[in-house]
Amino acid sequence: MNKKVKFFGAILSGLLAASAAWAQTGPSGPYQLTVGDASNLVWDLAVIEPLRDVSIEVSPSNSGGWVNIHFVATPVRASGGKVAGAGTSTVTLEYEPESGGTATKTFTGTYKLSGSISSSKSIAKGSFSGTVSGTINDFEGATRNVKATGSTSFAIDNATKTVSGNNKASASASGLGSISSKDTFGPKDLNDPDLGNGNWTLDLTLATSGKVVTASVANVTLSSGLVLPFTAKGTYTAKTQSTKIVLTGTGVAKGTSLQIGMIGNQVKTVKGKLLGQSVNVAR
Repeated sequence: MNKKVKFFGAILSGLLAASAAWAQTGPSGPYQLTVGDASNLVWDLAVIEPLRDVSIEVSPSNSGGWVNIHFVATPVRASGGKVAGAGTSTVTLEYEPESGGTATKTFTGTYKLSGSISSSKSIAKGSFSGTVSGTINDFEGATRNVKATGSTSFAIDNATKTVSGNNKASASASGLGSISSKDTFGPKDLNDPDLGNGNWTLDLTLATSGKVVTASVANVTLSSGLVLPFTAKGTYTAKTQSTKIVLTGTGVAKGTSLQIGMIGNQVKTVKGKLLGQSVNVAR
């Protein structure tokens, strides 16, 4: 037999043997996939500035009075991409007194936060709100109970990285009545640096024993820096060299799940939800 034929035959046999060996053992080691297409971006609502540095601005168009209320809050991530929060904070209230001009009052207020986000294709929609209440001594000649609420509904266009929506706000003080206002905004560029660009990265470290696939590492890292941890349960089919893995979120990822599809040594599909937002990756 020709030496060249023997040589190439040996190479082919080696490749076939390696392929057969992999087919018997299944996926093993680290795998990483970064996703950044518009239809699969994921936003971390809890890091946005309006939920941390809260400003409620009430400026009715049909009256001369106005109120600006500011306080610092701590949002907490809840399951399925929701945000909550409650606590006390030092509240600054600026307003137009009956005598005109601008006056400022400071008081300790009790606040509540809420928010949620979901997505379909390349549009993410959501809302968030904050309410604060407390008592101010010597407010326009009396001790008064005050309350203010601000809410925002928004839509993010992932393709253009722009946001639009509407704001509603109201404020009241015992003995002085209440005022409210609303406005619309956008589309405008997303400009919160803590929010990131919506990209995310899947990291897996896999091991296969027979048909069972396990993961010592199963994380998704968002562009905000948030790491979502998962537990993994998978199956490997040697005949088709295909692997199916179900990731179930734990901790801050509770309520989140992903289905991973692999062919050979490649991640081919990722489907499910991350923080309430749908993803459907196909490669």
